[in-house]
Amino acid sequence: MNEWISIPSDRHAQGANLSYVDGHVDQHRWRHPKAKMALRSPVQGKEDLQDLRWLQERLPDL
Repeated sequence: MNEWISIPSDRHAQGANLSYVDGHVDQHRWRHPKAKMALRSPVQGKEDLQDLRWLQERLPDL
């Protein structure tokens, strides 16, 4: 899916940290700004798609 459902924050040096139960952390600096995107927003270019894929690859399989 190539759509943001709930836009991540653009704060914290324009990045995100994911922490895991085993104690490790993944840090990522957004390649595309997220501040002016709507709550539900289609991907806005190649860099935004790279951000979305980074997050999707780290989500648990449910």
